[in-house]
Amino acid sequence: MAFVCLKAYAFNQRAERKDAHDLVYCIEHYDGSVDAAADEFVKALGGKHKEVIAESLTLLAHHFVDDERTKGFTKDGAVAVAKFELGEDTDRDTRILR
Repeated sequence: MAFVCLKAYAFNQRAERKDAHDLVYCIEHYDGSVDAAADEFVKALGGKHKEVIAESLTLLAHHFVDDERTKGFTKDGAVAVAKFELGEDTDRDTRILR
């Protein structure tokens, strides 16, 4: 979880595609499942570093999650992951599916 938090800050500051990819990779391959990763974050919100955890989750939401104005797949984090994994020249529909 600490690595995910660090990468959330890194992507927010640098906007490097590799940082976005690392974030998604770590969450998708978390031991147990994505749900298990989410459970760990929920637990950590009650712990010693709750402010850092909350800010990291806010950054993840800002760059990846649907909100009232923007679909998550169009946000810079999701686009960066798709372009990192699939290449710059991949068509939009394929990137959206990723």
